[in-house]
Amino acid sequence: MVAQAYATSKYACRGFTESLIADCRVHAPHLTVSCVMPGEIATALHPRGKMSAADASRTIIDGVREGRWHILVGDDAVILDRMLREQPEAAYGLEFWEELNAAGVMGSFPVRPVPDQSVPKLAIEGSLVLVTGGGSGMGREICVQLAAEGANIAMCDMGEDSMAETKELCLAANTDATVTTFACDVSDEAQVTTWREAVEQAHDTSGHVLLFNNAGIIGGGSFITDPRSQWELTFDVCWGGVYTCSRVFMPLLVASERAAIVNTSSVNGFFASTGPGSPHNAYCSAKFAVRGFTESLHADLRMNAPHVTPFCVMPGVITTRITGNSIRLNPIPGKTPSAELIEKAVDGMTKLQGGQTTAPPDAAAIILDGVKSGRWRILVGADADALDTAVRGASGFESNEASPYGFEFHDALDDWQFKVESSQVTERARAAEREGVTVAEVTQPARL
Repeated sequence: MVAQAYATSKYACRGFTESLIADCRVHAPHLTVSCVMPGEIATALHPRGKMSAADASRTIIDGVREGRWHILVGDDAVILDRMLREQPEAAYGLEFWEELNAAGVMGSFPVRPVPDQSVPKLAIEGSLVLVTGGGSGMGREICVQLAAEGANIAMCDMGEDSMAETKELCLAANTDATVTTFACDVSDEAQVTTWREAVEQAHDTSGHVLLFNNAGIIGGGSFITDPRSQWELTFDVCWGGVYTCSRVFMPLLVASERAAIVNTSSVNGFFASTGPGSPHNAYCSAKFAVRGFTESLHADLRMNAPHVTPFCVMPGVITTRITGNSIRLNPIPGKTPSAELIEKAVDGMTKLQGGQTTAPPDAAAIILDGVKSGRWRILVGADADALDTAVRGASGFESNEASPYGFEFHDALDDWQFKVESSQVTERARAAEREGVTVAEVTQPARL
């Protein structure tokens, strides 16, 4: 079954809601945040649901009263949540779906026949590689490493000078490669369409084609206090850019002999936080949306274009130019960032990361290894691996204790990079904790 738009929007909703936890803790501690995730509820739209609407409503109300942030509605929702955390890599295979049906989950949506899945292996040599954000960071390294393996490159970015540097590096790696650049805002469909037309003029698009939706920025950390324009630009680039490029280039991918669509989400696509006192709302919401969109592509492409394979990339902290680039492209309205401000911000982010980072060449190598080996879920960096294991194993998903967005969970992440917390609310909470006052008494309102 294909429910792509619905799944994408619900992932975005979850990321937005979970990232509000830190936001409200810092800026509006009297607001309690709950994310409701129902299973199959009997409604007019879905009369075969397992749980009545009345029982579902009582479960939600009880969860809100108890202050639970993660409210699963129905036994099927609890089972599915647990199975997805136990075996995420298997989640979209037919065997996993059969396991769900056997467990009495998603029984209203039985396994259906799918087209023949025998497709040729992705070939890099002679392929066409499309990369957004190719001017620096992981995008640049993907271009250079694939050019060295015999691919032809079509990149886009906002910076023409940086793309020129990438092109020079690609041609140094492979003088026979065809390398084209295009200045483009990935959130603007007209510009992306013009880029596609330029690609079709300059390259052969009939063979193997790989689209890397890699471009991204940061900003709009707080939904409560940051300017709306900052929030929306971050969401429009990080999610809207992936959607727009996928929408514009999908006919080209489907018409090719073999294709891949490689979407860069983030560890913030499964963990909507950079610390219990550090709001990161727009970015987390967007990266959850990217993850939901990419995962929902599995059924869509399996049924309608089985020669196109989706991949979801979830990097930890990569030492790219994203902080400086974002300050330049997405400043606070009315304020022009100085070179000194940008340098301080980049330096501060580096210190906050505590050295737990992955260099762009290494990150690109991990991504490309995942694509070549057919791993649809690609974690990038030791920090990403550690955080993924910790989040999936957290007991706070099934109870209100040990929440992955609480201080105890955060402190236990010895291998995760955001170990230092500088926000005033975190310091107040920790000081109160030392004096025997609970974090909840400091950072949370009275019970409803």
